[in-house]
Amino acid sequence: MQIPGITLPLAHLPVQLLALWIAGALHELGHAVAAASARVRVLGVGVFLWIMYPGAFVELDQRTLAESSTRNKLRIAFAGVWHNLILVAIAAAALKSGMLDWPWTWIGWETTATGVVATSIASWSPLHQAVPASSTITQLDDNTLAGGTVDWTRYLEKKTHLAPNTTGYCWSKDAWLSRKPDCQCCRFETVHVRCTYTSLVCFATYNSTSSSACVPVASALQDTTACTDDTVCPQHQVCMFPQRLSPGEQLLRIHYQLPPWSLDGATAADNQFTVFLGLPSDIYAAIRVSRWRPRLSWLPGTLPEFSVLFVR
Repeated sequence: MQIPGITLPLAHLPVQLLALWIAGALHELGHAVAAASARVRVLGVGVFLWIMYPGAFVELDQRTLAESSTRNKLRIAFAGVWHNLILVAIAAAALKSGMLDWPWTWIGWETTATGVVATSIASWSPLHQAVPASSTITQLDDNTLAGGTVDWTRYLEKKTHLAPNTTGYCWSKDAWLSRKPDCQCCRFETVHVRCTYTSLVCFATYNSTSSSACVPVASALQDTTACTDDTVCPQHQVCMFPQRLSPGEQLLRIHYQLPPWSLDGATAADNQFTVFLGLPSDIYAAIRVSRWRPRLSWLPGTLPEFSVLFVR
């Protein structure tokens, strides 16, 4: 069941209300057309808004309706449902055939097969400053997003239910040994105090969880791979795990490409990188993703996806 704010983002509510109003208007239009064809007088038609619920109505002359044949009465009664069935059939055909894609490719959008496009990022999220809108997110940790929004949702759900400190990262053994064994970021009970002021995160190695060190997370995790123990890492590297995480928090690496207009073509295609430390559900709530990317900076990135949502 699709409920905005519960099973769907609250931002979908205006689109769903508009779709509901149009479906209701076509339903009532069906009653009106059937009544007019049966020579039943139509006294009035209109739309209304009750609190937040949009609707429509048709008022028929009860005398001429009562004088109509049983067949005409049934036609008038079922005409609204018939119009809705036709509307559903047209919408399903448009979605399945890809008909909705054609207009957007003509007027300035393109689809991406390398990941998902961040059409908008909530201002309350730290990712608002880290990842520019209309960037293409190509990878979460070591998982590519070639499957689009399905891969995006599946991985964030998996990361949400993952036990803390079960995913480590390979890092240079020499770099690890050069870190101070006792540092300020490992003294706090949680990482929240530290996060505001520095990019250091407390880590411990697989073989020695009692020994911890503060690691510059952005540079350390940029070209690394995930691990569960030292045997997964290349030679001369250790598997280190983040420490001092609050319940539910995870460390995620986000790889993305800048939108085409940000830099020259060659540079914009290069992978950029940022690290997120927090609840995976916050990423899902903060970033609205789509497979559509605008080719020009002034085009709204959310428009094509809203059209698909509206038809659905």
